[in-house]
Amino acid sequence: MATLPIDVLLNIPQFIDDPKDLLALALTAHIFYSEIVPKHIDYRRISCRKSSEKVWKHLSESPYTRHVWYLNIMESGYPIWMIPRVCAVDQQTTERVDRKDFDLDTFVQALSKMSNLKVLKFSIEGSIEKTICAISRALGEAGCELEELETNFLLPPNMKYFFKRSGAIKGSQGCLLFCKHWPSLKKCIIAPSGSYPNSDFNSGLQMLLNAPNLTHMYMNSSGVSPSILSACWPNLEHLTICCGVEFQRGKTETEYILSLRTFFSRHPKLITLSTQNIIIPGWTIESDDFLPNLTSLRLAFPWGFNNHNINSGSVITSNMAGHLTHLDMSILLLSFLKKHRAPLPSVDSCYYPGVYLEKSTIQDLSETIPNITKLYVTFAYRRIPRPNRGLNISTNSWQRQLTVNEKLELSTILLTSFKGLKVLLGPFDNLSIVSDDYSLSKVLYKSPSLLYTRAIWESGTACLLIRLTRDSVMEKMNYECVAHPGPTECDMRSWSGFYERTS
Repeated sequence: MATLPIDVLLNIPQFIDDPKDLLALALTAHIFYSEIVPKHIDYRRISCRKSSEKVWKHLSESPYTRHVWYLNIMESGYPIWMIPRVCAVDQQTTERVDRKDFDLDTFVQALSKMSNLKVLKFSIEGSIEKTICAISRALGEAGCELEELETNFLLPPNMKYFFKRSGAIKGSQGCLLFCKHWPSLKKCIIAPSGSYPNSDFNSGLQMLLNAPNLTHMYMNSSGVSPSILSACWPNLEHLTICCGVEFQRGKTETEYILSLRTFFSRHPKLITLSTQNIIIPGWTIESDDFLPNLTSLRLAFPWGFNNHNINSGSVITSNMAGHLTHLDMSILLLSFLKKHRAPLPSVDSCYYPGVYLEKSTIQDLSETIPNITKLYVTFAYRRIPRPNRGLNISTNSWQRQLTVNEKLELSTILLTSFKGLKVLLGPFDNLSIVSDDYSLSKVLYKSPSLLYTRAIWESGTACLLIRLTRDSVMEKMNYECVAHPGPTECDMRSWSGFYERTS
C-alpha cells in the first residue's frame, strides 16, 4: 500500500461504510489519520436545524461536504443539534431563528454537494412548500442515491388550503417529491403529523412504486387511502401500516377483501407485518402459501372493533401458525385465537400490550403460545367494580394501579404458567421472584426514566444483563445481551453504572 500514489490513498476512505473500519484505517498511518478524521468521520453524520444558517454556509463552501452520508434536518425548536467539530461555527444559543433570515439558496447549495448522501431525515415546521421543493431540487443536483428516507412534517393549521395556494408544488405530489431518487431506496418511514387531502398525499405515495429495492416500509397517517394497496414492492420484507379506520372507504366488503389478498400475495418475502386500525371484516385466507416467510405478526384493531367483526374469518392460517416466531398479542386477537385457532407452537416471543392482565388472561396466553421463552407485558392496572351512579368521579376511577403484592402475584403466575420462560419483562418495580420450578432467581427492574427496561437473573457467580431499549421493543424484541461476571447478590446501583458504561 505504501507504493500507491497519494491521491489513490486519499480516495480509499470514501469507499468504506463501517465507521469502525474507518477508525482502524486511520490508526494504520498518519496520512490516513490526517485525512479520515477531519474529512470523513467528522462529516459522515450531520444533524442540525434548518435555521442553522452558519452551518449551511460552511457546508456550502467546504470541499468535505461530499462525504456526508447521514443528514437529519430538525425543526427549529430543537434545543440541541450536532455539527462537525471542524466546522464549529454555529455555537449559538438555543433561541429560535426568525424564518425570514433563513437563506434558502445557501441551504440548497449545501445539499447539492452531498453526492454520497444515503440517509435523509427531516422534520420541518410551519410553511414547508419552499423547503420541500428545495430539498428535491438539491438532491437532484447532487445525484445521490438515497437508501433511507424519513419524513415527519409539522404541518400548518391551514393545511387544507396548502395545495391550492402553492404555486411551486401545483398540488400534484403532496409532501413527497423524491421519485427520481427512489430507485435506490431501501427503507422509507412516512409519519406526518396533521391531516391533509388524501388525493395529494397518496399521489406522492404512489411514486414509491419506483422503488423496486424497498425492503422496509412504515406508513403512519390517517390520510392513506385504499389505492395504496395497488403498490408492489417485490423485495419488501418489513411492512407497518397505521391507517385510519376509513381505509376501506369507497369499496364494498368483497372488493376490499380481494384487494387485501392481492396486496399480500404480491409480497411473499414479508418477514414482519404490523397493521393498526385497519378493518378486516371476513378476512379469510385459505391458501397455504400465504406469506410463507412471515415470522413476526402484529394485528392491532381499532377501538370499538368487536369480536363479531373478526370472528367471521380466519386471520392466521394453519400454515402461518407453523412458522410464526413473534406475535404482538392484542386482547381481541387473543380472544379470537382462543375461540377459533389451535395453539401456536412456533411462537417464541410475545409482546402483550394489554392494560389489564388477569389470571384468566394468563391462562389463555399459556394455552395459545405454550412454548414461549420471551414475554414482554405492559399491564399496570386492574379493573374495579363500577361505582354507584351519580358519583362525580373521573374516568380513571374505573381502574386502579396494581399494588406491589398484586404485581408479585401476577408475575409469579406468569413464571409458573410458562414453564420454558427465560425472559420476562414488564413493570415489576424491582420485584425479586424466586420459584422452586426454576434454578434461576429472577430480578426484574424497570428504569424510572422509561428509556429502557432491563432484566437481571443470576446463576451462581455469573450474571446476565438483558438490555432492551424502547426502540428495540418496537422492533419485536430485538434485544442485546451482555454477559458479565458478578456476585450472586448484585446491587442495583452498581448494575446501573455498568449499564451506562456499556451503552
